Amino acid sequence: MTKISISKNCLSEATAGRCQTFSKQFYRFQSGMLIRQIGRFEQGHTNYQDWGTPVEIAQIFNQIKVLFDYEGRVIALRATPKSKLLTWRNVSVREIVDGLRIETLPNGQSEILN
Repeated sequence: MTKISISKNCLSEATAGRCQTFSKQFYRFQSGMLIRQIGRFEQGHTNYQDWGTPVEIAQIFNQIKVLFDYEGRVIALRATPKSKLLTWRNVSVREIVDGLRIETLPNGQSEILN
């Protein structure tokens, strides 16, 4: 299984999907920005509503712990704030990011770039 590092440039084109930070906050991707969401438990289901003003992805990129696709599946994880955001499901990442390409690095690893 090949692990692929996701860069913040890659996520700047994301048009769908969500992420969770190490502080347990959820954000939704929208046109290169992140909008914070709050969860409300209603009638047995969690409903997420936008809250606050949009922020740039670069501002909180190092705090992203979990990256979800538009269907809510986990597609990338980060162990600590100083480690890389890694994915093993590049097909799902392609569904989130428009114009995505994967470039192989000299050491045999790959990095997702746009």
